[in-house]
Amino acid sequence: MAPIQFLWWEADEMIPFLAFSLIGLFGKQVILGVSAGILFQRIFIYSKGRLSEGFLFHLGYFLGLKEIKGYPSYLAERFWE
Repeated sequence: MAPIQFLWWEADEMIPFLAFSLIGLFGKQVILGVSAGILFQRIFIYSKGRLSEGFLFHLGYFLGLKEIKGYPSYLAERFWE
Protein backbone atom coordinates (compact mmCIF):
# COMPACT_ATOMS: atom_id res chain seq x y z
CA MET A 1 0.00 0.00 0.00
CA ALA A 2 1.45 3.37 -0.99
CA PRO A 3 1.89 6.04 1.68
CA ILE A 4 -0.31 9.14 1.63
CA GLN A 5 1.26 11.90 -0.46
CA PHE A 6 0.87 15.67 -0.58
CA LEU A 7 2.18 16.92 -3.93
CA TRP A 8 5.53 15.07 -4.12
CA TRP A 9 6.13 14.60 -0.37
CA GLU A 10 4.95 11.76 1.82
CA ALA A 11 2.78 12.64 4.80
CA ASP A 12 5.52 12.03 7.39
CA GLU A 13 7.91 14.31 5.47
CA MET A 14 5.45 17.20 5.73
CA ILE A 15 5.24 17.09 9.55
CA PRO A 16 8.47 19.07 10.25
CA PHE A 17 7.58 21.69 7.65
CA LEU A 18 4.03 22.18 8.90
CA ALA A 19 5.06 22.19 12.57
CA PHE A 20 7.72 24.87 12.16
CA SER A 21 5.53 26.88 9.81
CA LEU A 22 2.70 26.95 12.36
CA ILE A 23 5.09 27.87 15.17
CA GLY A 24 6.39 30.71 13.01
CA LEU A 25 2.86 31.81 12.15
CA PHE A 26 1.74 31.96 15.77
CA GLY A 27 5.00 33.64 16.79
CA LYS A 28 4.63 36.27 14.02
CA GLN A 29 7.86 35.06 12.39
CA VAL A 30 6.47 33.40 9.26
CA ILE A 31 9.63 33.62 7.14
CA LEU A 32 11.78 32.21 9.95
CA GLY A 33 9.25 29.42 10.60
CA VAL A 34 9.01 28.42 6.96
CA SER A 35 12.81 28.52 6.60
CA ALA A 36 13.27 26.31 9.68
CA GLY A 37 10.54 23.99 8.38
CA ILE A 38 12.29 23.59 5.04
CA LEU A 39 15.63 22.96 6.76
CA PHE A 40 14.27 20.30 9.11
CA GLN A 41 12.25 18.72 6.31
CA ARG A 42 15.44 18.36 4.26
CA ILE A 43 17.25 16.83 7.25
CA PHE A 44 14.36 14.41 7.81
CA ILE A 45 14.23 13.35 4.15
CA TYR A 46 18.01 12.87 4.10
CA SER A 47 18.00 10.76 7.27
CA LYS A 48 15.02 8.75 6.08
CA GLY A 49 16.65 7.90 2.76
CA ARG A 50 20.29 7.43 3.76
CA LEU A 51 20.23 5.87 7.22
CA SER A 52 19.09 2.38 8.13
CA GLU A 53 15.43 1.58 8.58
CA GLY A 54 14.21 2.36 12.09
CA PHE A 55 17.00 4.85 12.78
CA LEU A 56 14.68 7.75 13.63
CA PHE A 57 12.57 5.50 15.87
CA HIS A 58 15.67 4.40 17.78
CA LEU A 59 16.95 7.98 17.91
CA GLY A 60 13.70 8.92 19.66
CA TYR A 61 14.35 6.07 22.12
CA PHE A 62 17.92 7.29 22.66
CA LEU A 63 16.72 10.84 23.37
CA GLY A 64 14.06 9.58 25.78
CA LEU A 65 11.12 10.68 23.61
CA LYS A 66 9.78 7.21 22.86
CA GLU A 67 9.76 3.92 24.75
CA ILE A 68 10.10 0.56 23.06
CA LYS A 69 7.97 -2.23 24.54
CA GLY A 70 10.09 -4.96 26.06
CA TYR A 71 13.19 -2.78 26.31
CA PRO A 72 14.46 -1.28 29.55
CA SER A 73 14.86 2.45 29.97
CA TYR A 74 17.80 3.90 28.06
CA LEU A 75 19.22 5.31 31.28
CA ALA A 76 19.30 1.94 33.09
CA GLU A 77 22.79 1.01 34.23
CA ARG A 78 22.16 -2.50 35.58
CA PHE A 79 19.87 -5.17 34.27
CA TRP A 80 18.29 -7.89 36.37
CA GLU A 81 16.80 -10.92 34.69
